[in-house]
Amino acid sequence: MAAIVRLKTGSGRASGYIIKTMPLDTDGRRYADNIFNNSFEDIANDHTRQTAEIREDFAMRGQIASGPYVVALGRAVVDQIRRLAQARADSLLKAYERSGLPFDEAAVHEITAEVTNLCDSQQHHALLHVGQVVQQTFGVQSPAPGLQQAVTADIQREISSIISRTQRDLRIRRDEVILEEKRVRKAYAAGLGKEWDVFVCHASEDKEDFVRPLARSLQDSGLKIWYDESTIKVGDSLRATIDEGLSRSRFGIVVLSTNFFSKKWPQQELDGLVSREVAGVKVVLPIWHNISFDEVCRNSPTLAGRFAAKSSDGLASVVRQLRGAMGL
Repeated sequence: MAAIVRLKTGSGRASGYIIKTMPLDTDGRRYADNIFNNSFEDIANDHTRQTAEIREDFAMRGQIASGPYVVALGRAVVDQIRRLAQARADSLLKAYERSGLPFDEAAVHEITAEVTNLCDSQQHHALLHVGQVVQQTFGVQSPAPGLQQAVTADIQREISSIISRTQRDLRIRRDEVILEEKRVRKAYAAGLGKEWDVFVCHASEDKEDFVRPLARSLQDSGLKIWYDESTIKVGDSLRATIDEGLSRSRFGIVVLSTNFFSKKWPQQELDGLVSREVAGVKVVLPIWHNISFDEVCRNSPTLAGRFAAKSSDGLASVVRQLRGAMGL
């Protein structure tokens, strides 16, 4: 039952299962594909040997034309699809690690989607082959009632289990990464007397369309952020709380926009962050939001000269760039 099917790239060359939606660059994708292709060849060869052994074993016992023979082949296919799913997940995890991308919820979702697509494709071919094997095995004879349906249901149930297990394993891995990052940041921050990873400096007019989703995404990626909506409580002194946030944050994210430069308050926060940049230590991480280079240059030539993330690149890209600037 040769149910392990090699898929094709757009160019037509065989290369296992292809990453389509991962935030990996060309090098990262090629790296993941090459790792998976090596595993694919080994798994396919093992599958061929295993099915040959099953056939030989049942032939020696005179049980080729039997339900147990079909069931055994079906289980062999499931075992190989399980190995393929694990190999696909492992190759993508390694590509993430080598590329320095954050292993966050988006990564879990994307890798799970890739594994699910692979399993769905292999299941489709496996079920087609079940019908072919039943026909070849029994010919014009009638197989046991419901045999094909039972084997089909077993394959579908096992592959659903493979997908669920892969997703759980990925979430466990994500939690391990988050816990390790928290441990390292906590130790580092304790040495510097810092409580938060980043202070988010912005104009209130930009909160709804960009800053609030940005803050949520940063928190989801495992960062501890100082953000007015989540940090300032009823009764707190606004000025004192902001000053504390500035002094006890490792970095300051500054959302530069037309609204930002039209207000005095956020620029005072920016001045507080800039004053901490001594001896070449980077503290300010700028984001350009709906603003041009000329506008930034007119208002702050110094900030215009810094490389900045741009909200137009998308939230996921901004978060990756910010984390990279923080050394994560």
